[in-house]
Amino acid sequence: DGVGTAVMDLLGFIEQDPNLDVILVQESKLLPSDKTPSLPGYTAVRRDRPLAPGGAGAGSRGGGLITFVKKDIAFRPTKAYHREDDVGRLEAQAVEIPLSPGGHFTVVNVYNPPVRGGLVDPSSGVQSLRVPVAPFIVAGDFNAHSPLWDDASQDADLWGEELETWIDDHGLASLNDGSATHVNRATGSGGSPDITLVHSSAVGGCVWQRKTLSGSDHHPLLCEVDVTPICLAESGQRKLKWRLDTADWVGYTAEVERRVSECELPAQATLSAKVNFITYAMTQAARVHVGRYRVKRVGRSWITPELKLATQRRNALGRRIAENRIAWLEACREVRRLSIVAKKESWRSYVERIGRDGNSSSSKVWGVIHSLSGKYSAPEGENVMLEHRGRTLASNARKADAFVQHY
Repeated sequence: DGVGTAVMDLLGFIEQDPNLDVILVQESKLLPSDKTPSLPGYTAVRRDRPLAPGGAGAGSRGGGLITFVKKDIAFRPTKAYHREDDVGRLEAQAVEIPLSPGGHFTVVNVYNPPVRGGLVDPSSGVQSLRVPVAPFIVAGDFNAHSPLWDDASQDADLWGEELETWIDDHGLASLNDGSATHVNRATGSGGSPDITLVHSSAVGGCVWQRKTLSGSDHHPLLCEVDVTPICLAESGQRKLKWRLDTADWVGYTAEVERRVSECELPAQATLSAKVNFITYAMTQAARVHVGRYRVKRVGRSWITPELKLATQRRNALGRRIAENRIAWLEACREVRRLSIVAKKESWRSYVERIGRDGNSSSSKVWGVIHSLSGKYSAPEGENVMLEHRGRTLASNARKADAFVQHY
């Protein structure tokens, strides 16, 4: 149904398991003008399906991938195909995560859209995928079926046969346990188009789980891989922000002036010492007259108690989908309706608050306006590695040093 309707479920997954390092989403169904969905604590990398230049299909939503990487894990986007001209119907994106003490772990996100009507192309496009150097994981919706990973399939279909050959040629193995990863909304029957692949040597260090159905007709899949990524910060840390909207600026100014007037720096004090003193004086005054607060890791202010209860009921029905298919479908529609109502009310409240209190930052308001008009590009995540003169820089300190040396 697109990532827009799935954000609430993704937030729920993060709340249930804060240790999710990478989240792969297929069928994001975003247009280039759409704002990138955000998950608190994660950096998003998206690959939209290219639009046809006019004519049929132009401007239509479909396909698309998003990979969310936890902000305390360094990474860089890397190529998913052998060559850029290999890009065809099969959609893929890849990110590379540096490991400790060395090497890297590659995550490849894949979506192969089904052919609706007409003859099925015997080539799924999987041959165009670049197989990374191990360790790696290739996961997504391949829309391919075979008894090797799908207990509901007696024989492999055309794409399943091609994928079997590709897996065998490259020494890969499927982590799927044969259980259905997808439910047909119309019939309730199940299948496994969603496949998780690793190198055969890595199977022993992996755990694969199918989670309870939520609002999508695809089950969430959890995979644990035995690797140790380089972390940029402690995951438990939360940022502190100044309370600029309620600050006592008169008291702050007087406090800074008092500290400066009482300063007794020696005449030979260096410029650096003077700057450090001013910084200290301003910071101490701000602690008293401005104050700080911790930024919440997950912002879910628009989710109402009614919506939360409806979501819990839908998820409970999804645990026994064979018996509750009709009720689950009705519950999905109710959650979608309540989500739309809650988001509208949250937006109305936000707009009214801007005009009422007059304290909203003009730059923040214009940022919202630009994002609505498709003119805003989200800044690159802090955990995206920087390439400079043949070196890969992960930490902010090393990036800053590179900028100073370059400019």
